[in-house]
Amino acid sequence: MSEKEEKKRISLEICIDNLESAENAVAGGADRLEVCSSLQLGGLTPSVGTFEKKNFFPIIFTFRKAILSHKSFNGTVHGETFQTKKTKHLLKVLHEFIEIPGFVSVLRYKYPDIPLYCMIRQRGGNFVYSEDEMGAHTEDVEWLKKAGADGFVFGALTSSGALDRNACQSVIETARPHPVTFHRAIDVAYDWKNCIEDAIDCGFKAVLTSGQEASALDGVHIIKEMQELYKNKIDIIAGCGVNSSNVPNLVEWTKCHWYHASASVAKKNFPPNKISMGKQDNQPFRVTSLDEVKMLKETLAPPI
Repeated sequence: MSEKEEKKRISLEICIDNLESAENAVAGGADRLEVCSSLQLGGLTPSVGTFEKKNFFPIIFTFRKAILSHKSFNGTVHGETFQTKKTKHLLKVLHEFIEIPGFVSVLRYKYPDIPLYCMIRQRGGNFVYSEDEMGAHTEDVEWLKKAGADGFVFGALTSSGALDRNACQSVIETARPHPVTFHRAIDVAYDWKNCIEDAIDCGFKAVLTSGQEASALDGVHIIKEMQELYKNKIDIIAGCGVNSSNVPNLVEWTKCHWYHASASVAKKNFPPNKISMGKQDNQPFRVTSLDEVKMLKETLAPPI
């Protein structure tokens, strides 16, 4: 390993699916957030809702007056310059400003300096997607870019277990100029080496993996081989079951520069519903532990 690689900083990505977890991850020193919903399903696309940002209120108020009076508007409001001539154009611009992905917008507003990588995954289950599902995926990317996402996490496979180039390239192209990580779909790929090489060729910037095992610790030998073979071409992120107790061994054995964890614990004094709303609804509500994130960061602080 070169001297430059030896001194390269080790970084921590925390996956979160609620605001309390985001707050604890940021306070604990996480270098990046992977923003999801439904981590109990392995992580799905974060919510797309309506969120009226505080800074947009002057814009909304001015546009509303123009729309009601059927007048055009030319000028600057709150640092934004607009030139519109017809009511429908006013409505379009107004729509683009106030209807943006809620959860991600709140995170961007609260934590302007931390990178937010958004999961793009419409459903649980396998990673073989239909044309309609891919249309929904790329639409989500467009909205999440407007909300302030800094990057995306996505993976798609063919029915034979190879990387689906068409699906992956459609997301990468839509996400530009933001980077995209190929997620743990690689852990169920038929041939992980071919999958990584295809991911590099498509333009992915990182691969999140547990080494084709149930946890990164179990898959440590494959993760190590991935790092040795492809460290100069793509970031290998070791994830799944990573915690402050086992991460020293993972660092020593894999030599990766990125580690991924939820650092979550069951939330105390959070009673479940009396009636289950679904098969996963009776599971304890989990949140990222501030103490665990701090311990992970302290452990990862020294260079390799």
